[in-house]
Amino acid sequence: MRARSRRGFTLIEVSVALAVGIVLLAAVTGIVLATTQSMDQVSRNAAVDGNLTRTIEVFLRDFREAALDTVTVTTLDPDRDSVRFQTVGPRTGAARRVGADDESNMFQENWTITFRVDADGDLFRDLRDGNGSLVSSRPIASGIDARFDAGAGPQKGFAVTRIPGTNLYDILIRMNGSYRDGTAMRREIRTTVLLRN
Repeated sequence: MRARSRRGFTLIEVSVALAVGIVLLAAVTGIVLATTQSMDQVSRNAAVDGNLTRTIEVFLRDFREAALDTVTVTTLDPDRDSVRFQTVGPRTGAARRVGADDESNMFQENWTITFRVDADGDLFRDLRDGNGSLVSSRPIASGIDARFDAGAGPQKGFAVTRIPGTNLYDILIRMNGSYRDGTAMRREIRTTVLLRN
């Protein structure tokens, strides 16, 4: 009598192969999930950092042109500062003109710019005419963290400080980004500006 040829796999071989497959699938799933979470975190960081960078650039575009003698920083609010100033415009003869560019970038004499943060944490650029009437109020950013706690207790989310004895101003903006899954990102940017006007 001839021995039968084997066809197929034994139950033990199938069980071992299935167990190895499950372990490999679990490992691959873990790697994919970790990669996805890492990519989400990088994306969130980039979004908050981009918003913070754009915010400071918008502020600095105006503030770098400020006439030093027109800068007024209001620090009465423990959560945020506001800053009002005029920029130096085109000269007419030897006379210096101060004011601000309107929304169409046309210089308007005696106009003022104010950057302020409202109670909701939105940073605004207010433009007022020579009579003090509000011409426009444009939101620049949201998520300015009014009670940013960097380990040393609550600190301002928007701070403008003149360095004593100089024409230098220290600018600090802290932002908070929160997401649908409940996570929060906090970032800050600090720069120093020399006013020459």
